[in-house]
Amino acid sequence: MIVTQLIILQLIAHLLSDFILQPQSWCDKKDSKVFTLYLWYHGAIVFITSYVLSFDFGFLKAAILLTLIHYIIDIVKS
Repeated sequence: MIVTQLIILQLIAHLLSDFILQPQSWCDKKDSKVFTLYLWYHGAIVFITSYVLSFDFGFLKAAILLTLIHYIIDIVKS
């Protein structure tokens, strides 16, 4: 049950960071260059939402891993 709740919370964190907390202007600027400051901002938002919505202090390493994976995927998409 707890694993299911964590997966749902991480899905919500992903949706928040990609669609609610990321302005369209950041998306436009990320598409023009591979490495931009906005990509780092977005990575920070992904990390914060992932970590906070885990409701667990021990989730730090997993939040870092999820952020790195998300960051790499965004670079590849750019």
